[in-house]
Amino acid sequence: MGVTEPELSNGRWRCAITAPNWPALADAEVWFEPAAGRPDEPPAVAQQAAALALAADAAAVRERVQAALAAGYPDRLADCGFDPSDVREAAAAGPDGVTRLAQVIVWRPRGGQAAVGFDFAWDFDDEHGLGVRCVGDRVVAAGTAEVAHP
Repeated sequence: MGVTEPELSNGRWRCAITAPNWPALADAEVWFEPAAGRPDEPPAVAQQAAALALAADAAAVRERVQAALAAGYPDRLADCGFDPSDVREAAAAGPDGVTRLAQVIVWRPRGGQAAVGFDFAWDFDDEHGLGVRCVGDRVVAAGTAEVAHP
């Protein structure tokens, strides 16, 4: 398990996070929210610490994130803008059956800690999905994918 050094790639600071107890992290795009007006500035220390903490405690974070996804499911589907048939398909499959972790976004620190957003997409629709945002070991928001993004 671990976190690679952040690299500036195509205008975004990115890294890879691996954790054996959350394999989907390795497949997700992991990126850092840039400093306002300074996209070339490396991620803040708090952002890098948040990525390291995620890798170190991936199993517990995964449980909290999955519980947050399941808590409002399938009611949140209506907010995603799907066709009614897609909503029925997604509701029948449940959150574990149709969502995949697409992006992990490490926010700039606000109040000392950097939030981490988890953006989940469906196989049938990459543009609309569910999101969860954590600060430290707490889930602070869950809803549509926009919740995961700064």
